[in-house]
Amino acid sequence: MHLLILASHQENLETIATTLDYAGVIFTYDVASDIAQSQVLLQKVKYDAVIWEEKIPDTRELPLLQMVRASQPEIPVILVAEILGEEGAIDCIKAGISDCVIKDRWFRLPLVLRRSLAEFAQRRAREIELLQLRSSQALLNQISRSLNSSLDLASILHQIVELTGQCFDVDRVVMFSLSGETVTAIEEWRASPEVPSLIGFQAPLVEWIYPWDPGQDLHDHWVFHVPEYDQMPKSPIWQAQIHRGQILSLLRVPIYIRHRFFGALSLHVTTNRRRFSFEEIHLLEQMADFAAIAIHNTQNYSHLENLVKQRTQQLEQEKILSEAANLAKTEFLSNMSHEFRTPLTGILGFSNVLLQQIFGPLTAKQKQYIASIAECGQHLLDLINDLLDLSKVEAGKEDLNIQTIIVEDLCLACLSLIRERAQNHGLELKLEIPPHITTCSGDQRRLKQILFNLLSNAIKFTPSGSITLRVESAEGQIGFAVIDTGIGISPEGQTQLFQPFQQLHTGFVSKYEGTGLGLALSRKLAQLHNGDITLVSELGKGSTFTLWIPNLGSY
Repeated sequence: MHLLILASHQENLETIATTLDYAGVIFTYDVASDIAQSQVLLQKVKYDAVIWEEKIPDTRELPLLQMVRASQPEIPVILVAEILGEEGAIDCIKAGISDCVIKDRWFRLPLVLRRSLAEFAQRRAREIELLQLRSSQALLNQISRSLNSSLDLASILHQIVELTGQCFDVDRVVMFSLSGETVTAIEEWRASPEVPSLIGFQAPLVEWIYPWDPGQDLHDHWVFHVPEYDQMPKSPIWQAQIHRGQILSLLRVPIYIRHRFFGALSLHVTTNRRRFSFEEIHLLEQMADFAAIAIHNTQNYSHLENLVKQRTQQLEQEKILSEAANLAKTEFLSNMSHEFRTPLTGILGFSNVLLQQIFGPLTAKQKQYIASIAECGQHLLDLINDLLDLSKVEAGKEDLNIQTIIVEDLCLACLSLIRERAQNHGLELKLEIPPHITTCSGDQRRLKQILFNLLSNAIKFTPSGSITLRVESAEGQIGFAVIDTGIGISPEGQTQLFQPFQQLHTGFVSKYEGTGLGLALSRKLAQLHNGDITLVSELGKGSTFTLWIPNLGSY
């Protein structure tokens, strides 16, 4: 080990070195005569521990230790003092000293040094384990959001292998799929073009499950991990795969969708043999579970989409206009949304009761999971409400309650709803109303809903700066402009807006959640008022969404 020794006298330095050497400690060391010199050394050299020799330590100067520890906080500092009472020892420990040794007990120094090093190593290991756990959880959350942001199966499969490849330091990730009794490599990620491709590789299921023992049952092998895969006995098919794929080490976990085998996610190492840790295997299993959910969602959506297409074809054959097909789809969504409400209300109700701990205390992990259930339930409820509103508008069943509205009251009410959220994001809210604009005509509840959606979107996509609600008039119309200083929208992205279930595909997709219905519903409601919503935006310079409705007297 390499030590830094702070010694005021040469004889004390020699005693420290002799004591450690006599105890069999193998070490090298640098010497500093004061705190300033030790700080310079700590900034240049990596040490395993610091031994600080003081005749009589002054507790008022112990905070100087923080200056020393600021450079290398992960190493222990051991104080060697001539006199140190119980109170002095406590003060030293509080200041950050790892342990203390009295000079007339030099023989304890090697023991104290080894013990401090062991304690710091254990503490560092726990910190690393905690950081890895947090990192894995954050990664899984990101993967879950990313996979659930698309309903296209090809896109989902591509994202699965790409995200897995970015997560693990491997050369290739392959997605296998079962068709009949044959397993096929349908998607892959490679670390570089030099890594050979396995797309299209096929193998009989019985040999693919367990290459050197085809008689084994599928369910006997949930995880397939072979660090020295190229050295194991194998069938001719797998010999061909190894030759083609240059596989040295392999880790494979199955993907089950509703207890039915779909395929597997496989990690390949082609450069150096590698043994995957238990934590890595568990993480890959969790990623396979997320992949199963995402694939299941896309399959369900595809099935529903096929049903809609079949119905549309039937309507076309009967010479019914495409609007009738949209109406049928809207009715379907409306009915399904109502059916979802009953169980969802129960989920939200019972989860809130559990969070209130009325029937007994919960552990921290239980509270975390129940809070996640409540959050997901609320998100689904918001989606259902948007679906119901959109379906009513599209079906022509939404009637407006037109009345005279005080513009200032409407604006203040909308700002009050989002003020707390804006403050939490550190955003400034502004309201600008010309004196000559006092009233407008419209459905107050629906206008408030439109402005709330626009303001909420502005906050969501504005990392810093301000949100301004500006009222203006032009050519017989009143405009309510929501102006933000956020990320802006590219010209290509603007073409995707105001469409149901559409969100912009930017680097911010995984960060911002949403249903993709808010803007579509807002424009429908604006059009019911014989108005519209316009957009002016530039990437990186913010956006302005303006709600235009006919002016008082011209509505």
